[in-house]
Order: sequence, then structure tokens, then C-alpha cells
Amino acid sequence: MIQIDSTHLYGKYKGKLLIATAQDGNNECVPLAFSVVEGETLEAWSYFLANLRQHVTQAQNICLISDWHVSILSAVENNPLWQPPHAFHVFCLRHVASNFNQRFRNDKLKASLMNIGYTPCMVDFDRLLARFRDTSRQVAEWIDAMPKEKWSRAHDLDGRRFGHMTTNLAESINRVLKGARNMPITGLVKFTYSRLVQYCVERAQSACRQLESGHTYCKNVIESLTHNESVATMHTVRTYNVDETVFEVDARFERTYAVNLTARTCQCGQFKAFKYPCSHAVAAA
Repeated sequence: MIQIDSTHLYGKYKGKLLIATAQDGNNECVPLAFSVVEGETLEAWSYFLANLRQHVTQAQNICLISDWHVSILSAVENNPLWQPPHAFHVFCLRHVASNFNQRFRNDKLKASLMNIGYTPCMVDFDRLLARFRDTSRQVAEWIDAMPKEKWSRAHDLDGRRFGHMTTNLAESINRVLKGARNMPITGLVKFTYSRLVQYCVERAQSACRQLESGHTYCKNVIESLTHNESVATMHTVRTYNVDETVFEVDARFERTYAVNLTARTCQCGQFKAFKYPCSHAVAAA
């Protein structure tokens, strides 16, 4: 999963800083690439994405998350290495909601759209989307024009987003570099290099300490699994199909979810999205 974004340069030298960011298993940012360009043009984004593919990663099935900028859309469309099956381009939900609000000027519907996009359960998603579409014919036409897999967690059927619905990772790096964006270009590059060296060394030391402590998984996943194990004690489990390892799990204060341990899926959608067992799957196991 890679997120891309841009930010303004200030001071004497104007322009844009393009940024590509990923994330490790401990929910830490992994900055991948930077480029100083004159602006968010088709040429600039095509150059950036082409070099990202050539020099940074040739991995398959990458999920690329970005805003809805027309230059990004064209650059991705014109590069076969950013097309399926090599990569899958999806949208930042926050930008989708902002574009919706620019069209309809309705903060309440904008918040509803954000909530629908974040909903992992398909049943809940369908119910909320139907209510959203009933608002008006224009709203229904607008949302229907965009494929659901581009903006919704429930329709991320292969969990390519790893739960990420926005470009917050790239924007976090933007904030780290905020003080450097009014520097001359050489100063900006040196500052970025210095900060990244420090950051990567600290992350590597932290990972080594966790390995030396005998951790099988990184700290973030261990904490999440521990929480899910605690919540699982409050669930009631019924065996539905022994051979297929399918179960019904009654979650207190929620509803009944179907869990398939062989397929590693749960009807709540969290197992698929985050790649580790939700409390319902833990209870079934």
C-alpha cells in the first residue's frame, strides 16, 4: 500500500513537493520518495510515478491511494505498471467527501458519506448507502458514477488498503517537513535527508528491541490481538459448519456475525481489512 500527496513550497522558490509514503507493520510511516516539481501537472505526476515504479518498488498488487486530482488520474491511466493486475488505484475518502461537499454544499451529507466509506460490514454499508442515495436523484447519480471499490472499505474485497481510507500518512510527512518548505531547494533536500536518516535509525532500533524481547509480532499487532482476545470472552459462538470451519458469533451490544476461519473472513469486515483476527474470529478459533 502506497499513499501519494503533494504540498506547497514557500519562500523564494515556489513549486510543489510530491511525496510517496507507505507503512510498516507497527503503523509507523515509511517515506519512500520525494520529488520537487513546478506544479501538479500530468508531466510531473507521470515522472514521479514512473520513477517510483522503476527505482523504488516493482512489487505486484500494490494499492495506490491518492486524491482525485485529474493529473494523477491521467498519469495512472497512462502507465500500465499502475494498472491491474500490477497495481490498483483507489481514492482518499476525505478528498471524495470534500469533492461531494463542493458540489452539494451539505456538511451533514458529507459526514454521512465519510461514515459510509469507513463502514467495513457489507450489510451495514448497503443499508447506509441506500439511505444516502434516497436523499435526492442528483446525489444518487453522483455516488453511483464512482465504483464502490474506489472509495469504500466494505468493497475492498481483498483488503488491499490495510484499513487505510485516506492519505494521512503522506500528510503526516508533510507536517514533519513543514519547517523546511521555505528553504532553498538544496537546503530542503539536505534537511529531508537528515530527518529521514534519524527517523529510520530510530525505527530500526525499536524493531530490534522488539525482536530481542522475543516478540513474534510487532507491538501494535500484539496490543490489538490482546484487546480482541479480551473482547472475545464476551461473545457467544455457535458451530455452523465443522468441515468448513464456519461459525456464528453473537457479539454483545452488536449483532450476529458469520466467521469463516478457513477463508479468514468475518462478516464484520475487520479481519479482511486489517489482516489480523477480529474479536469474532478469535472467539470462533
